[in-house]
Amino acid sequence: MQDSIRSCELSFYEKISTYLNTVARTEVLTTTAVLSSFTNIRDQAECISRDYNYNCYMQAYPCFRDSTTIITPSEHDGGYSLNYEARQNASKLNQAAKTIKAYNKRIQACHYHKTKGLKQEPNDTGGPDLNTKIIELQIAIRNAEMEKARAEARLEKLREGGISVDEYIDAAVYTPTPQETTAPPVQKQEQITDQADEWPATDEVAPQ
Repeated sequence: MQDSIRSCELSFYEKISTYLNTVARTEVLTTTAVLSSFTNIRDQAECISRDYNYNCYMQAYPCFRDSTTIITPSEHDGGYSLNYEARQNASKLNQAAKTIKAYNKRIQACHYHKTKGLKQEPNDTGGPDLNTKIIELQIAIRNAEMEKARAEARLEKLREGGISVDEYIDAAVYTPTPQETTAPPVQKQEQITDQADEWPATDEVAPQ
């Protein structure tokens, strides 16, 4: 009789026990994870203060009298973020150097056109007069020089931290010499020969 009843039950009690045990164990693990998460949130919330906020800010954005003098690659990304910064600033440096050279050539061309009695650039007859164009180009050069100086300073700090910044700099457009940012004096423009006819009246880079 007992065997017949056990056969009819089809291990009902064992299955119910296993099911409830699995549900209970799952809920215990879930509750433990939730408890741990909220415990961490509570502990971190206790650290929130004005001083803590400013300390975090100073660590992320160094300021005057900051004790950190050399940039080091992060152990979390293998230096990816610093190499990204190097590529980005090298691109700005390359563009600024190209802009300075191109605008200096245009200023030379404008002075040459003035010696020929022209009032405007031949390829920009609807544009401003040559004097106004020269001023616009000089302002654009100063802006490019500031951008170039910022990029050079950032790249130098990255170089001190061991980042290979030189591989991102285009040697064909950038040479670290002070002469490259100096526009030729106006009084020397009258000595430009007829070779200036070969200069482009406009360049592919436009003043910003």
